[in-house]
Amino acid sequence: MAQNKEATNWGQAIRIANEHGPGITIDVPKHAERMLPPESQFIESNPPFSLKLGAEQVYREDKRGPHFQIREYKNRWSLQYDRFNPHYRPLRHAAVDATAYSFGVAVFAAAIAGSR
Repeated sequence: MAQNKEATNWGQAIRIANEHGPGITIDVPKHAERMLPPESQFIESNPPFSLKLGAEQVYREDKRGPHFQIREYKNRWSLQYDRFNPHYRPLRHAAVDATAYSFGVAVFAAAIAGSR
């Protein structure tokens, strides 16, 4: 089960994510940080590579391996640490980082296939 924590700025959020690793979500209020972290290269990430889950936009670091994913909401950002970037390794990401969502898609696909 994913844990949620709060941070007051990007530096603190990244430190918490690095300490805890995957499986944690860190929220950062937009009044404290108005833009993406300046020290990293983030790209927009849209379906099928990222699920918005109510966010206005999703961003990922443009790295092959471990990286940060950021969801932008109206009043906050949420930062997550992923082991595999779906832009480079979609199957590993689905199997390791997004297992709950991948399972849901598989069940839905099986239900559709079974109804034919």
